[in-house]
Amino acid sequence: MSAAAELFVRDGYEKTSVNGIVEKAGCSVGAFYGHFKSKQELASLIWAESTIEIIKESVEKGSRIKEFDAFIDYLIMRSISSYSNKLTNVLFKHISYTAEVRSNMAQWAARYTGMIRNMLHQYAPEASEDAVWSYASIIHAILNSHAQKFSEQATYLFFSDDVLKEAIYALMEACKNSLQKQLQLSLDKKFNRIIFYYHIFVNSVFLDVRMVFYFFHLCLQVYESQH
Repeated sequence: MSAAAELFVRDGYEKTSVNGIVEKAGCSVGAFYGHFKSKQELASLIWAESTIEIIKESVEKGSRIKEFDAFIDYLIMRSISSYSNKLTNVLFKHISYTAEVRSNMAQWAARYTGMIRNMLHQYAPEASEDAVWSYASIIHAILNSHAQKFSEQATYLFFSDDVLKEAIYALMEACKNSLQKQLQLSLDKKFNRIIFYYHIFVNSVFLDVRMVFYFFHLCLQVYESQH
C-alpha cells in the first residue's frame, strides 16, 4: 500500500495504473488482485487509513489540551492539515465507501465529536447532555466544512480562520446559555398556565379546590424562580 500511496501522490489517481503499482511494489498482478478487487478499492483503503490516522492523532493530542483557546486553535490547525494532506486530497473524489470504510470512519468521527463534547462539558458544566452533544456535532460539522476548503472539490467554500474561531466560541457560549433558555422557557410556560387558571379562577361560578391550590402553587414557583 505504501508503494501505491507514493504513486498516487506523485502521479495522481488517474495516471497511476495497477501495472505501475505492482512494478513498484515488486509483486505480480495476480497477487494484487488476490488482495484488492480494483485500484479504486485500494485507493479507498489507503484514503480511509490515512484519514483515520489523522483523526486518531487529533483525538489523542486534542484530549490532552485543557485550555479552551489553545484547544480551538488546535482544532483549526488540524482541520487545515487534514485536507491539505496531498494523499487524502488526491484520493478523496475517487473513494468508494464500503461497509468497512463507513464503519471505521464512523467510529473515529464519533470519538472526535466526543472529544469536542468533553471540552464543551468543561466549558458549560450545567448544560444538558442533549445540548452538549448537539453543539459538539455542530462544531464538528463546521470544522469539516472548513477543512474542505483546501480540497479541489470545494473551491466554493471560504473560511476566515479568525471568524471560524469566533463562531466556535459563539457556539460554546450558546451551549452555556442553553440551560438559562430552558429555564426561561419553563418559566414562560408557567406564566401562561397562571394566566389560564387565573381566568378560570375569576370567572368560574364553581371553583374546584384542587384548581385553586394548583393556581397558588404555580404562583409560588414563579415567585421563587425570580428571587
